[in-house]
Amino acid sequence: MNSRNQTLVQTLERHTRALALPKGRRVGQPGHAVALDYLRECLAHTDLVPFHGDSFELSYERDHPNTGKPQRFTNLVGLRRGRNRTQPPILLGAHYDSVIDAPCADDNATSVALNLAISEMNLLPPLERDLILAFFDAEEPPFFLGTTMGSRRFCEDYCQNIHFAAVIISDLIGHDATDCDLPIPGILKTFMPRWRKLLAVMGAETNGSFPSIVEAAARKATGLNVLTTQNAYVGAV
Repeated sequence: MNSRNQTLVQTLERHTRALALPKGRRVGQPGHAVALDYLRECLAHTDLVPFHGDSFELSYERDHPNTGKPQRFTNLVGLRRGRNRTQPPILLGAHYDSVIDAPCADDNATSVALNLAISEMNLLPPLERDLILAFFDAEEPPFFLGTTMGSRRFCEDYCQNIHFAAVIISDLIGHDATDCDLPIPGILKTFMPRWRKLLAVMGAETNGSFPSIVEAAARKATGLNVLTTQNAYVGAV
């Protein structure tokens, strides 16, 4: 492993361990506040600038869907300016809350860690267009698909006039797809060992140029199996 890859692995592990708290990051629980503070601190030491206003934090208040009481939520969104700011931007996103009071490293600390690493290490080459990195709050139930959902609030409140060149949302990085209780047919079980190095890409039908980009990247992904599918088959999650 070369030094750059080793540094990346160490960075991903450091962020994942910091976010995968024993009692999770569920909204309203102490771990959620710890995760929010950690993201604030990390973003303050990057070359990103706030996406909107003078702060990375885009907070909003909505009634909690279960209790009906006002609840404060916080998305964090940064921007790396491209060389040609007239070009449509790229958005990378991941949610930082957890679904249960458990570490939930794969859902979704590892995805947050990846985007933090991109913001810190300049993993991508200089871009012609702007790159937006968003860390969404309140993505898990009971907020999922509701008006309090972080990604929904960001899109509806700040992105109405933005036509994105691409939106890449990462989730379940490092998830063990073979560890489940589903009745899997025998013929599929023969492929399960390969699932341990599987990257699933959904939503290619939303942009005519996206499939060819994914296919080109897949050819360079040594040792990784890339599976593309449509949102219609798995749901727009």
